Amino acid sequence: MVKVKNPGDLTYDGRFKYVFKTRELRFFVASIVSDILNLEYDYVIDNIEYIDTELNNNKQQSRSDVIVKIDKYYIIFEMNRANYSYLIEDKIRYAFSIFNRFYKEDSKKKKKKRSSFSGIFVILVNLNCFNRKNKNYLDYNYLGNKQKQIYSKYIKFIDYYLAKIVEKWYNEFTISKLEKRLAYLLITNESEETIADFTKGDDILMAIDKIRQQIKRGDIIIDPTYKEELDAQYEAMKKYALKEARREAKAEGITQGIAKGINTIAVSMKKDGVNLDIIAKYTGLSIDKIAAL
Repeated sequence: MVKVKNPGDLTYDGRFKYVFKTRELRFFVASIVSDILNLEYDYVIDNIEYIDTELNNNKQQSRSDVIVKIDKYYIIFEMNRANYSYLIEDKIRYAFSIFNRFYKEDSKKKKKKRSSFSGIFVILVNLNCFNRKNKNYLDYNYLGNKQKQIYSKYIKFIDYYLAKIVEKWYNEFTISKLEKRLAYLLITNESEETIADFTKGDDILMAIDKIRQQIKRGDIIIDPTYKEELDAQYEAMKKYALKEARREAKAEGITQGIAKGINTIAVSMKKDGVNLDIIAKYTGLSIDKIAAL
């Protein structure tokens, strides 16, 4: 049995997906979607759809955390516990794949009905648990990639920095209803007293917090694949470490470059609170070496 870290913390993968993807709990995600799209809450909760997040592309399988659909909008929710640029880039590419997939499907339906194509929109919502100084959130419609291409107006990216919102709340600044419901996800790794204070007076937050308490007590078991998810995550990090190591090697020599790349990823994993045994497993470094970095 894998020991689950911070069982009441909803920023962890399995728990986050459970809260956002369980139809019986759609009142929570519907409240967030209604604010993002400026739609009536009752309309959203009655019409929200959950979309299969698995996408096969060029024999590679991709999967996002959560996708919901309301009218012509496809909203992708991604929980990011670490600030790795390559992960964000992958999610942006995934958003384009989702747009292409459903654009084609929608176009075919319109042709069969001989009606004009009204367009679909994809919104990638990054829920970032890492801090970013002087940023509440970034909301941009256009983003240039390395090839200097401009992304379509039909694809929008929103980054919410949850730690910054929590900091505002602690400093007694006013935060919006949307900010509060998003920041709640990060607040769940704090004390029960703090969580109760944060959710007080918000019916939706108090309702979802009862579910969180059940998860924490073990009344709801949602992490049976926790180890597999962890393995997959750090296998990806290992591949990234090797990729960065090879890049370093071209400039500094094979041996020094690989060592530096591996050390860099180990330091990043330590900062994210990853267990030293896991870091050792996926980097090949000794625990003593990792502790000294």
